Amino acid sequence: MAELLIDLYKTKDPYSGLGQFSLNFARAIIEHPRAGQRVTFLRPREFSLPISEDYRQVQANALMRYLPIVHRKYDLWHSLHQFPAHQSPKGSRTILTVHDLNFLVDKSPSKAERYLAELQLNLDRAFAVTAISNYTRTQLRSIPTSVANRSMSFTTVFDRIFTRMPNDRHSWMIGRSFSRSGFSSKRRTCTH
Repeated sequence: MAELLIDLYKTKDPYSGLGQFSLNFARAIIEHPRAGQRVTFLRPREFSLPISEDYRQVQANALMRYLPIVHRKYDLWHSLHQFPAHQSPKGSRTILTVHDLNFLVDKSPSKAERYLAELQLNLDRAFAVTAISNYTRTQLRSIPTSVANRSMSFTTVFDRIFTRMPNDRHSWMIGRSFSRSGFSSKRRTCTH
């Protein structure tokens, strides 16, 4: 059985945009369970989902945040933000969701460089990258040293269909799959 962890740490502030995104993502996963997949939600102390046998919940703590080695290994770890508070342990494939690159214009040039370096590290660790819009996907491709120069699948999450990543029987997400070369659309709807 495939083990999937979804990082819901941004639900620490459920009224923020990232909190709402995380909450709605969790609801979509709960409403559409997949056979052969065990889902675990990593959540902050301040937030919990209804108790169910269909999924597990793990409460985040400081030890987990600063020592990824204490996390158990998952087949797939989905970080729902480009700057996750928790990193996946070695051996877990990571999907990284990028919401925007606003820091490139909102921050001072020195801070923007630091944020970009951190984002690049997170992109380098990722098995797959999701972008919440075509605009964000285009911005990611414009970063000279970024993941756009590597063979990787991009997905946008704007049209809310379940999509399977190419060549991976464990990874499911909401969105539309794009091939790297030219980002031609390849919609793949999953079935149970």
